Amino acid sequence: MSAILARQPVPEKIQNLTESQCSELMSQITCPVLAYLAVDGYAGIHRLAELRQGLIKDMQHASSPGHHHFHMQHPHPVVQTILRFIQGT
Repeated sequence: MSAILARQPVPEKIQNLTESQCSELMSQITCPVLAYLAVDGYAGIHRLAELRQGLIKDMQHASSPGHHHFHMQHPHPVVQTILRFIQGT
């Protein structure tokens, strides 16, 4: 998630990017980014997050208990974390 919407063109079918294209795209992101993952979410997402950790220059990480819908399972801590990120605290 990003508090600021990027104004750069994004490929129409982003899910079909090669790893090289994905790395290039992610390395061009200049706005602050919050990567918020569920502790018990999809294992593949956690592996990708680790592999791509250094590509976005200004990325913060957060996690909450739960699965894919962790934001619905534990909304209060998720909202608090996102608000702190947006407010820059």
